[in-house]
Amino acid sequence: MVIRYFEEKDPKQESKIDKDWVPLENISEYLQLAVVCSEDQNYLEHYGFDFGAIEKAIKENKTRKVPRGASTISQQTAKNVFLWPGRN
Repeated sequence: MVIRYFEEKDPKQESKIDKDWVPLENISEYLQLAVVCSEDQNYLEHYGFDFGAIEKAIKENKTRKVPRGASTISQQTAKNVFLWPGRN
């Protein structure tokens, strides 16, 4: 929405970002799952922790200068809840 705001910006018109919040139960379960899977394509295979991807990242990071992650939605959530600076 922000990208479109700046792309479509017409100096002669007032621009605004408009959104309507809807209850989660009004959003298709398929759309909810699609959003989760867009972040983690293997989510339906591992249900939270992709141990194969984690193991692969650990092996690759032994020889890489810049380490890569194997982050899943569950790992991102845990990081944000428990490890975010100033949260504890």
